[in-house]
Amino acid sequence: MKYTMAKKDSESVSEDFLCVKEVTCEWCETVFRFPLKLSIDGSGPNKLAARKNAVENAKIKLPEEPGTERCPSCGALQTCMEASGSALGFGCLTVLMAICLGIAITFGVLVNLHLLTSVSLPVVGWILVALAIPIVLFNIYLARVNPNSELNAGLEEAKTKVAEGKITVVSQPKSVIPESIPRSTGIVPLIAIGLSVIGLCLIPAAEVFRMASGWTAHPFAVPPVAGPGDEVTLNWPNSVNCLKGKWRGIIEVEMTDPVGIHPMTKVDASCSTEQWGNWSGGRGNRNRDTAIWTKVKLPDDAALAGKDVSLHAKILVTYPQSSGLLRFENKEAEFVHDFQMKLSSPKSSTMYFAAWWIGIVGGGGLIALASWLCRLYQLNVVKNSPHPKTLYTKNFAEPDDLVELQ
Repeated sequence: MKYTMAKKDSESVSEDFLCVKEVTCEWCETVFRFPLKLSIDGSGPNKLAARKNAVENAKIKLPEEPGTERCPSCGALQTCMEASGSALGFGCLTVLMAICLGIAITFGVLVNLHLLTSVSLPVVGWILVALAIPIVLFNIYLARVNPNSELNAGLEEAKTKVAEGKITVVSQPKSVIPESIPRSTGIVPLIAIGLSVIGLCLIPAAEVFRMASGWTAHPFAVPPVAGPGDEVTLNWPNSVNCLKGKWRGIIEVEMTDPVGIHPMTKVDASCSTEQWGNWSGGRGNRNRDTAIWTKVKLPDDAALAGKDVSLHAKILVTYPQSSGLLRFENKEAEFVHDFQMKLSSPKSSTMYFAAWWIGIVGGGGLIALASWLCRLYQLNVVKNSPHPKTLYTKNFAEPDDLVELQ
């Protein structure tokens, strides 16, 4: 028995309970019993109340837990036992996919806000694909696997437990033991499998669309493709060590061909215009390496589609740098860089960006939805299937106290 502090003026306790389950096999009608041990939590204003609540919780939860013991006559796992395990598996997959999706969305937002420049949107998408593949495969496995496909192995396991006293046979009918027990998958899991596969194919939609269109991806650009008339953000290879990540700049960008034969054409560009006054304090009041970015509006000339261009950029950066407690000084740095790009079709950046978010949110969401639907289906199977009978339960903390539940 373990005691923990749940919150102020409250106690939490975790106690072990032992119950005995009686099962009538739905396949061969053998009646057998086995012990089941569970840890049940309870909380209350004091230890006594917490223990009483743990007992009440045990009376609710123990009858709902079917266990996982196989029939000692035919080796079959009961439907409610199999469905309960599958529901738990699908629930874990749902949570896992939701976490992966949340991470991908967070990375996408950070990339778009110029707070993360070490990865690009295509990389984030492919990482989510790599994480989603095993989740989809486990979805399919859990939906299609038949735990009673190998009855001989299950029978040997159950007989061993009978010999060890872990399973007790109450009555064994003379009916013929079934050689195989089919499992019906059901229409809901099949639909869920289809949704998860569609979701997996949808995640890299932006990259598939880009490659099919012959567009070149640029890892330093957000989005990674751009065409005539597009506005695209370019991440510089340089950074500044500035206070609280604040900086502003004066930017000039000119466009020409890669070899510089054509004259320079000025391009509309902008960058950070942050102001910080004469004092800076509060949380995060320290210097940190901060990426420099430039937002560029490409000329709206359809003739530039598919052409290689060079964007010659020059920026003068002003930034505060801490020089002691609540003190800083403004510094300046000038950077020059040539961004080499191959322009895509007009408005390609807008199309790519939309496809990326639809693929990530829609595809990842479909996979999570598929796992959740399968979980609901298995819980419904558990609800409508015969359950083992709970004969009694014993509180390990009180070995002489036998609480009848039936």
